[in-house]
Amino acid sequence: NLQSQVKNIFDKWSRLAIEKDNQMQYGKEEGEYPSLLHTPLDPDLEELPPVHQEFIANWSLRDVEPTSALIMTKSHDLEEGS
Repeated sequence: NLQSQVKNIFDKWSRLAIEKDNQMQYGKEEGEYPSLLHTPLDPDLEELPPVHQEFIANWSLRDVEPTSALIMTKSHDLEEGS
């Protein structure tokens, strides 16, 4: 179930952080600290331990969704439509 999957992910993240003395970063912002997340095209991904390879994510929706429509409406239009 979803609850056990989320708990499993948090447990793995916690163990990884403890192994690295809580000196991890989201991506590669600070250079010296290991990354918690990796992109699918990270050249170092294959060299990481299997548990690290589970944490893969693109950085933003720009990476995964080519376009998004943004439709603006006036607030009074929303009130009238309810």
